[in-house]
Amino acid sequence: MVQVTTIEFARAARNLTAECVRRGMKAPSFRSPPRLLLDYRSIRWSHGRAIISVRLNDRDPGDVFGDMIDGVMVANNATDPELRAALWEVVR
Repeated sequence: MVQVTTIEFARAARNLTAECVRRGMKAPSFRSPPRLLLDYRSIRWSHGRAIISVRLNDRDPGDVFGDMIDGVMVANNATDPELRAALWEVVR
């Protein structure tokens, strides 16, 4: 199984953050792994800012990046499928 490296995770996080800023959206923070090791992903709020945690180990890249994108969508209360597609473009 191909896994996401920490470098790839960091690159995706930077690209998603830049895209959020470019679009005037809230840019969340990203970290890995989630506090609860059995969770694949989590989102928590600190001082009005979303912190998205994603597990990298033993997961396909599509699942990891999908969780990051889902976190951005939740943090911005967004549902637009065109936005989701644009976010996928920046992580590929």
